[in-house]
Formats: sequence, C-alpha cells, structure tokens
Amino acid sequence: MKLKDMFKKHPQLETKRLILREIKIADAKDIFIFYSDEEVMNLYERSTHKTIKDTNKLIKRFTKNYKESKAILWGITTKDSNLIIGVCGFNRWRPNRFVAQITFIVSKEYWNKGISKEALDAVVQYGFEKMGLNRIEGMSLPENIPSIKLFKKLGFQEEGILREYAFFRGQFRDFKMFSLLKKDFIK
Repeated sequence: MKLKDMFKKHPQLETKRLILREIKIADAKDIFIFYSDEEVMNLYERSTHKTIKDTNKLIKRFTKNYKESKAILWGITTKDSNLIIGVCGFNRWRPNRFVAQITFIVSKEYWNKGISKEALDAVVQYGFEKMGLNRIEGMSLPENIPSIKLFKKLGFQEEGILREYAFFRGQFRDFKMFSLLKKDFIK
C-alpha cells in the first residue's frame, strides 16, 4: 500500500472481540474517562485531563497527525458497544526509516482482560503488512509491569533503559525501550 493511499480513509481493524476505528470528537466523553483517571495516567507520560477540553485537544491532535501522515491511532471498541475503551496505534512514525512507535492506553475497567493484547496484535500486523514497517518500538515506564509483560508476550525484545528520557509530573523519568522486527514477527 502506498503511503498516500493509506491516509485517504482511516482504516478500521477487526479482531475476535474488538473493532479498532477512527477517533472522532464525538468520542471525547468516552476517552475523557480514562485520560482523567489518575491511576491510569500515572502509568503514562501524559498529564491527567482535567476537563473535556483537554480531551478535545488531544483528539484534534490525533486527527491532525493522521492527516499529515505522522501517526495513525485507533479507538478500541468492543463489538457489542461503540464506546471507546482505549486508544492504540502508531505515533512517531518515520516512513523513510520504516520505523514507528506503538502506543496504547486502556480504561482500567478493561485491564487484565486481554483487550490490549488483542488490539495490539492487530495493530502490529497492520504495521508490518500494510505500512511496510521493519521495526516497531515500544516504551514503558520501568514500574509499568503490565505494559512490560505485554510487550514481551507480543514478542518485543527489551533493548535497555533510556535514562531520564522525559520530563513530566515534575521530574525526569526513565523509560524501557522495546522493539519488534518484522523478521521476528514472521517467525
């Protein structure tokens, strides 16, 4: 698939239990639920949303980055509901290097139910088969044990610690870097 064709219409992905679809402003209330949850956001490098306006800005940024061919993110919904329970996809996409960084966040109501793995399996496959990626990177705070376990379950290899990689919540934070190569995915 050519790059320009990929960004004509946002693709929809389907798994056994999930539909991964385009995120719209109308989804802001759903997304605000987990982006405003302090327990959820403590595991990510983003600030907790205080108002629905924060979520609207985020969705607008998702849309802008998609239109500019910089990122592709999906809203995670279950097949029996159109409510967004999480967000996943690729940001920091560098098509000329065949690399993208995978990201995901899921409402805590859906933790430990296999939702993230099921969604990321589909996103990883899309990345290698449709986007032509050779390398998918993932990052996690060292204390985010569920994310680290998920990356390993998906076949990602830990590459090391990025010391004081980001500044947020008033401090410099380390991140663990993971990667999955296309040749390892095919095996």
